[in-house]
Amino acid sequence: MDGGRWVGGIDAKTRPSQYYNSGFVGLPASLQHVLPTWESITKAVQAFGYDSTRFTSADRTSPWQAADQELLNVTVMTTDVPLGPVGMDFNGGGYVMSHAVNSPKPWARDYVKSSLDGKPPSLSDKGF
Repeated sequence: MDGGRWVGGIDAKTRPSQYYNSGFVGLPASLQHVLPTWESITKAVQAFGYDSTRFTSADRTSPWQAADQELLNVTVMTTDVPLGPVGMDFNGGGYVMSHAVNSPKPWARDYVKSSLDGKPPSLSDKGF
């Protein structure tokens, strides 16, 4: 970024105070104009040789570690659309879905063993 302008002439409009997870993104039709920007950013990164189809980079010196999340966060910086509540339920109180970030995943968890070990079900376990 050079003075608020990204490669390709895309301007940075915001400096988010948090990092957004791209595991679940919802966008109303009225804000669909953000999608071409996201696509342009993805294509620009690909033009520099980055494989955005890989989930993570094994090269820790790469500026792009998690393609889906990194490119979403760059897109967030280039838009001034309102960002709503977290839909993945990391903080509780979600109403759309609960993202299973822990292991074992809800579909692979032994709930009887977990109960005997004193581990209550998580929000994502309960949703599953």
